Amino acid sequence: MILVIVCFACGLMAKPMVVTLPVLLLLLDYWPLDRAEMRGGARGLLFLIREKIPLFGLAVGAGAITVFGQREAGAVLSLSALPFTARLENSAVSCLAYVRDLFWPARLAVYYPLRPPGALQALAALALIVSTLFVAWRLRRRAPYMLVGILWYLVALAPVIGVVQAGAQGRADRFTYVPIVGLFVIVAWGANDLASLLRFPRTGLAVAAAGFVLACVVSTREQVGYWASNLSLWGRAVAVTSQNYWAEDRLGVALADAGRLDQAVAHYSAALAIWPDFPEAHNNLGTARVDQGRIEDAIHEFGAAARTRPNEPMFHYNLAVVLNHVGRTSDAIREIKAAARLRPNDSSFARAFAMIAADSSR
Repeated sequence: MILVIVCFACGLMAKPMVVTLPVLLLLLDYWPLDRAEMRGGARGLLFLIREKIPLFGLAVGAGAITVFGQREAGAVLSLSALPFTARLENSAVSCLAYVRDLFWPARLAVYYPLRPPGALQALAALALIVSTLFVAWRLRRRAPYMLVGILWYLVALAPVIGVVQAGAQGRADRFTYVPIVGLFVIVAWGANDLASLLRFPRTGLAVAAAGFVLACVVSTREQVGYWASNLSLWGRAVAVTSQNYWAEDRLGVALADAGRLDQAVAHYSAALAIWPDFPEAHNNLGTARVDQGRIEDAIHEFGAAARTRPNEPMFHYNLAVVLNHVGRTSDAIREIKAAARLRPNDSSFARAFAMIAADSSR
């Protein structure tokens, strides 16, 4: 048990979403291990829960630390920014979207924007999830792997499904590595049972499995190709999603790095058309305008970035630089002071302030 606790602690430090492990172990106790029945039904269940109390303690502690840390970093969205009903709607639809993308991974993207789907679509998704659970419960004696697999999927996905929203993504494929183990359990044992029911030959089942794996290899090779460069990665995200302001901005940065400035400006502008108060896009567009020699436009964009996110020192710094360039020294000093207040230990801001002050005294 000490070894299990140590390994679990290491897992929590590596990726906190493994907090659900104690519950997943209880599912395995139910099937295939059948430990509760071996220990006397209800009394056995109490024993199984009691033996995992140290794991539950670690999970609660790690969960609290993670939520606190994310909140302190500003990554956790407040209920005023994203209402609880919108979170539930996105969570229900995301549960099914992950399943669709698992079995048909044709439109995967590095970033999916957060757009609550609406009550009707969410209710339909929730009804399908509840119906599937009901069927799995009814078949729990004949096919216990269905109930365990579905519960594994839902439980493991719960910490990252968006009820506590960390970040601005609607969902992320990286969240599914542990949850989809439950779906693979259903596929593996279900295929075996179905083959027996249909009297499908074992060799045929092996051939079908090999074909499935080969299809996965081909799909994986295609997906890996999109990660060859920032241009291909973010270009793919823009192509397979809609209203993806973050992907538009990131693609703009990749294009600017490649020297394709006009195309970069077009994608920054597309990002701002989707979200007019997107500070990173304003800042990146300001940088592009400087490179184009359009300083007044750059002042406008850096100013918009600083207004929409006033606690980001680099936005104030960039604005100070271009203001000083056009001779607006007092405004530049105001902005560099704001940057220095936000990051007092950064000596570069102090040096920039000294240079601007020296320019003003000439």
